[in-house]
Amino acid sequence: MLSILPTDIYSGKVKIGIGLDPDTIHSGFAAVLAFEGKYIPFAWGILGESITDSKIPIVNSVHRQVITLMQALSTTESYPGSRQHINIAVESQEVYAGGLTRNPRDLLPLAQVAGALLGVSMQYRHFATFKFPKPAEWKGQVPKNIHHNRIASKLDIPIEAKKTYTKPTEEGERRLEAMAMSLPANLNLRKFSTQVKGPQWSEVLDAFGLAIWAAS
Repeated sequence: MLSILPTDIYSGKVKIGIGLDPDTIHSGFAAVLAFEGKYIPFAWGILGESITDSKIPIVNSVHRQVITLMQALSTTESYPGSRQHINIAVESQEVYAGGLTRNPRDLLPLAQVAGALLGVSMQYRHFATFKFPKPAEWKGQVPKNIHHNRIASKLDIPIEAKKTYTKPTEEGERRLEAMAMSLPANLNLRKFSTQVKGPQWSEVLDAFGLAIWAAS
């Protein structure tokens, strides 16, 4: 995989895209290196915890994990010369007319999570640019399964459709790992990733889509 990287990994041709997909149960995150229409995943996983007896989303662990990742990205030792090329996208929310949003109040907890993700990330605005797109802005109006297939195609991984979600096949997961581990040591942030299980892949694939969109 190293052979497909530019000779100067820190050139202006290379961008880092980070996608944060807020959810009140499991928020997904993903990070990619983007250059010449190719996207190499180097970190992904799930942030946060489930809402239990509280109406307010639990965001402490989200804060910790995002801060850890952002601190790693911000270190000169790890990313010399590339700070201006880091692009972060956190999905915003949209109230749809015509009854498509069943209850706008349901969006309030989700908006709290999105605000927490954006707020903690903004601490690092000195080296990154931020985008807060509504769903239609970054993925259009296509059904989720079709969009996930498009994301997988850009990552060059096979995926499979389950009853209620889409996920990488076993070969797809191995390919993700291989691409991440093939990067130079100072660009390998796979250690910040978390294990993704079953339906959680829905949020992670969306986060990959956001990361790709941010870096495009």
